[in-house]
Amino acid sequence: MNPTRHDDPAASGKGPSTRHGRACDGLRSLLLSGSFAPGARLTEADLTQRFGVSPSERTVAA
Repeated sequence: MNPTRHDDPAASGKGPSTRHGRACDGLRSLLLSGSFAPGARLTEADLTQRFGVSPSERTVAA
């Protein structure tokens, strides 16, 4: 299974151009690499601090 979606800007080599896109790609990379222990609690506060975004910047991912 290939985790890269065809509609993902990173798949084209361009990479994400927004903080939201970079945060999504960063989180995806961490999840796929096993950086978090199974069952680890991922809190909004920790993730927004880690990726330098605010909770008001989040959107619903399609």
